[in-house]
Amino acid sequence: MKMKKVLFPIMTAALALSLAACGGDDKKKTDKEAEGTPEDNAAMEELQAKLAEQEVDAKKVVVIVNKEELKGEQYNAVLGSIQSQMQQMGQDPTSEEMAETIKTQTIDAMIDQTVLLQSAKEKKVEATEEEIEKEYNGMVEQFGDEDTLKKALKSQDVTMDAFKAQIADSIIFKKYSEEVAPLEEISEEEVQEYYDGFVAQAEAQKKAEAEAGEEEQEGNDLPKLEEVKDEIESILKQEKQQQKIAAHIQELKEKAEIEMKI
Repeated sequence: MKMKKVLFPIMTAALALSLAACGGDDKKKTDKEAEGTPEDNAAMEELQAKLAEQEVDAKKVVVIVNKEELKGEQYNAVLGSIQSQMQQMGQDPTSEEMAETIKTQTIDAMIDQTVLLQSAKEKKVEATEEEIEKEYNGMVEQFGDEDTLKKALKSQDVTMDAFKAQIADSIIFKKYSEEVAPLEEISEEEVQEYYDGFVAQAEAQKKAEAEAGEEEQEGNDLPKLEEVKDEIESILKQEKQQQKIAAHIQELKEKAEIEMKI
């Protein structure tokens, strides 16, 4: 059984774009793998068409935050990432109810990111050219080579300048987040409490599976505290940092002028 990790729900533009690009590449692979199975191809095409219906015009203003216009291009990048996350969790992002939820989450993520970046830039938090190039080279490595990355960007009508600007924003976002919410030390008591909760949850799951007549899987023994202590500390540090960042963002949003356009 794996320890649960908590991830901060805000998706930076660069990360959203990279995931969306990967998603497009995965779609091509899936289509190739499904060659010769018309039913699967038809289902995939239908799904992609329904997901595309949730997008907005790239030039349309979606929301204005402190006089800064956020447009459809940004919205669609974040939208694609959230749609992928929903699918990975086994949820249908194309249902009417879920589509409305995704729309709200997408706009909220854009606003949250924007107010944080605006505050960071007001405080002169910057990304150096060296930092941007390092992140860019990491992206190149992720895609295999620079040509593949450029093709992915071109397929989404994203220029290299725009992409590097998004990388810069992601760096500023990270720096400022660490500034307003530095990682805290975790006590032994907190680690023990988290571990005890994890064990209790795992035992309850085992009991439920046994009562349902399911066979216990091999190699599913619970780890000892010493084996997962560092991981638990890391999870708890992230949780505390995320709570502080969320609180800071809420303060910024309460002071912000936000005008919805969709």
